[in-house]
Amino acid sequence: FLTSTMITNRKDFNIVVGAWVVLVLVVSVIGSYDVFTKGFKAAVSYNFTSGYDKIHRDVRTTALFEGADMVGFITSLVAILIITYLLILPRGRWKTILLISLPLDTFTLLTAMSRKSFVALLGALLFMQLMLKKKFLSRMIIILIGSFIIAVSVLLTMASSGFIDALKERVMSLFMSPEESIKYRLDAWNVGIDMFKQSPLIGRGLGSFYQISLLAGSQLNFPHNFYVFIISELGLVGLFFLIFWWFQIGLKFVKFLKDCANEEIRVIGIGMMGGLITIAIHMAFRSFSLTDPTFWGFMGLTSAFLKLHSQEVK
Repeated sequence: FLTSTMITNRKDFNIVVGAWVVLVLVVSVIGSYDVFTKGFKAAVSYNFTSGYDKIHRDVRTTALFEGADMVGFITSLVAILIITYLLILPRGRWKTILLISLPLDTFTLLTAMSRKSFVALLGALLFMQLMLKKKFLSRMIIILIGSFIIAVSVLLTMASSGFIDALKERVMSLFMSPEESIKYRLDAWNVGIDMFKQSPLIGRGLGSFYQISLLAGSQLNFPHNFYVFIISELGLVGLFFLIFWWFQIGLKFVKFLKDCANEEIRVIGIGMMGGLITIAIHMAFRSFSLTDPTFWGFMGLTSAFLKLHSQEVK
């Protein structure tokens, strides 16, 4: 609400984007300190098998947050903002700051080992490549590869062998069967689907999944899937409002991009859409539960962008 109400001009918008970048810089510095002082050492005690072995928060970067998945979410989301502004900013100190921020962001994303964030960032980059075509790949490929090489080089040089094995384990689990790599999540999703079947129209009510999952003996007491959360607790009514909301946002962006002649604003708009793609992919594996401040903060930023620049286009 504050974001969408108080951003009244382009300068305000850029300041808020800068605040997101600063937040991730702080998270990256603290996360790097944690992983160097704790994560590398903790990973040595892990014994990895041929199957999937769960890697806990003692190894993964958590920084200021409760869990590593939140670190993965915010670093992947802000990576899109950084990449977007690198496309439009001329040479200068702000572009230099972003060029320094991207490898730090990439390093923190890798050490958080959030599989869903890897997939979400890749999905957003593919979307931006499709929308911007050759302009995106030709201008960003060296920067993207360079940031990734810097982050990986630091890990290969400084990380313990156990930490490298843990990171490999997380990446390779993307290619394992869901029954092995996300067994507990599948069980939680089944609980949510059963709840939906019992009350398909309006669901079982907000907060009901926690209690019902306990009774069902699920290892997870939240669905780890925003869409399952919606249908289980709010039913088809909630799903309709979610789809209607996303449709309205998509329609506004389509109209905006159709009418926008300013290439710089158009690139920012595509970057904002890339952030929404990142969120939509995260929703398939993460529970936002309607209370995630980072999620709402970015949605507010998106709303402010549309309100501000749609007026300019008109």
